[in-house]
Amino acid sequence: MRILEFGQQALQDVRYAFRMMGGQPLFTAMVTLSLALGIGANTAIYSFMDAILLRALPVPNPETLVVLNWHSKDSPPIVESHWGSVFKDSKTGHNSGDFPFAAYELFRAKNPVLSSVFAFKGIGRQNVLIHGQADLAATQYVSGEFFSGLSVPPAGGRLIDASDDRPGAPPVAVLSFEYAQRRFGEIASAVGQSIQINNKPFTVAGVAAQEFFGVNPEGPQDLYIPLHTDVFVETPVRGDVDSKYVDNRNYWIDLMGRLKPGVTIRQAQAALGPMFGRLVESTALTPKERADLPALYLQEGAGGLDFLRRQYSKPLYVLMTMVALILAIACANTVNLLLARSAARRREMAVRLSLGASCLRVVRQLLTESILLAAIGGLLGLAFAKWGIHALTLLIANGRTDFTLRAGLNWHVLAAAMALSLATGILFGLAPAVQSTRVDLVSRLKQTRAGEQSLHLHSWFRINLTQFLVVSQIAISLVLLVGAGLFLRTLTNLNSTALGFNSDHVLLFSVNPRQAGYDKDALVRFYEESLQSRFSGIPGVRSVTSCNFPLVSGAAGTTGVKLPGFVGKNPGSSVLYVGPGFLSTMEIPILLGRQIDERDVRTGASVVVIQRGVCQDLLPPKEILSAGISCWAESKGMI
Repeated sequence: MRILEFGQQALQDVRYAFRMMGGQPLFTAMVTLSLALGIGANTAIYSFMDAILLRALPVPNPETLVVLNWHSKDSPPIVESHWGSVFKDSKTGHNSGDFPFAAYELFRAKNPVLSSVFAFKGIGRQNVLIHGQADLAATQYVSGEFFSGLSVPPAGGRLIDASDDRPGAPPVAVLSFEYAQRRFGEIASAVGQSIQINNKPFTVAGVAAQEFFGVNPEGPQDLYIPLHTDVFVETPVRGDVDSKYVDNRNYWIDLMGRLKPGVTIRQAQAALGPMFGRLVESTALTPKERADLPALYLQEGAGGLDFLRRQYSKPLYVLMTMVALILAIACANTVNLLLARSAARRREMAVRLSLGASCLRVVRQLLTESILLAAIGGLLGLAFAKWGIHALTLLIANGRTDFTLRAGLNWHVLAAAMALSLATGILFGLAPAVQSTRVDLVSRLKQTRAGEQSLHLHSWFRINLTQFLVVSQIAISLVLLVGAGLFLRTLTNLNSTALGFNSDHVLLFSVNPRQAGYDKDALVRFYEESLQSRFSGIPGVRSVTSCNFPLVSGAAGTTGVKLPGFVGKNPGSSVLYVGPGFLSTMEIPILLGRQIDERDVRTGASVVVIQRGVCQDLLPPKEILSAGISCWAESKGMI
């Protein structure tokens, strides 16, 4: 009976709350729109935090996965060749997740703590030809234990196993569910099909589960191919492709594992650390190399690789703090509006209390109104959040067409929005509700001057609360205003930074003709005839050139520089390989000498253009140019 009575009273409270909101449409619109902006902004940011920081890999028991990494005080000398990424940390120094192939074999053969160890390596977007239509697909090398170690089921066919990951095995590929649907329509029709990857034939063995996107949230993969097919797929540019399997000083492969039942990550660290230490020590040749050897450390692998978390965790926390302050301002606005309305409803509350309603019953009625206002604001906030998620995705993608991170309104985010709306309704509704029950019934019902004096005494709490809220709003708004000013100033400084070239009316695109089978003379003709000549003939195109990395892209190659006669340490320098007319196309001024042109490319002349800063560090520019001094880059003489 008590439960039935409570339910009936709750329905009465809801109906009365809707009547009150319908009778005051302007008040309702002001409150709900204010809350919608605050809740929507928080929901949008939380959706990205969920996608980047909190979401686990869609595999069984992700909490048992671990990611293998190493760290060293400085760049370790034993790492002669490194294919991957390195990030610096103030506490641990140089950090990386790339290992020599020998480490993978060691952990797989002698492993008391991991039930499985698997290797993988993302190789970017490769040229894929299916039914005569070519496109670029994000591709990843995986070992034979990759899918079994992650416990990923196939959506069709079978997945890569140990029999596929061996030299001489028939080349097979596994497609992601989304890529298979896009290219074949039906999942079943994709299995057994013949495709070409970089002009090499592969057979589609199967399709991965629909929810599986790989182990790197930064970029879901389209294709998975066996690790040892790299010898088959890649075109050798420098040295042999298979040399990385025997060179223990070549760090290139990523490793993950799954803990055995009952084994903690600390126990795994204690068991695997010394094993890796002995391996790297055996590759050190000099005391200098032994002085800074890489040390193994394990990370929790439930969320996969942490590239996105390192890149966006701090900005997301800053944004979350800012939008939380915006919601606090919205709540303070709502509390002030409710306090003002409660003053006008004092006679109503006095009548309710005089008729026998308890203070708790009145507070519950007013909290119901507040929660309904917050719920409506939360529903409107979801619309703002959807727009905000789209805007933030475009901002983070920064024009990248291959950006694959997708935040959305999944059930995690919807549950957070509902909880936020409920907490907000209670937060801003509790104080006005409690304050509304503090009335002098006799004086309020009589409406005498004594009652007005009593009302003044009882309003002390409301006035002081209002003053506190106003001061808080001003303080929070001032913090947000200062923060917005600092962000705007930083953005202005970045936009006004002199890049050293003219970025206006520049169209960038990338192409890798080697993936389509071009090599040697055919490769030269492709660049000169297919690209240089044809693009130059397009109306409106003033100049065409090429380079191996875009300017200000964060990517660059390095080389050693030596000048005969120079006394002191010869520092390494960034090097950019460019086509003819690069400096004039990018409108980079030439202080002395000339730019690289067609005659240098045709004759294969060893020439170099040196940046002014490098000249000043080594020798004066005029002395370098006038004397014709040679410098050596990658053991080749250049003037």
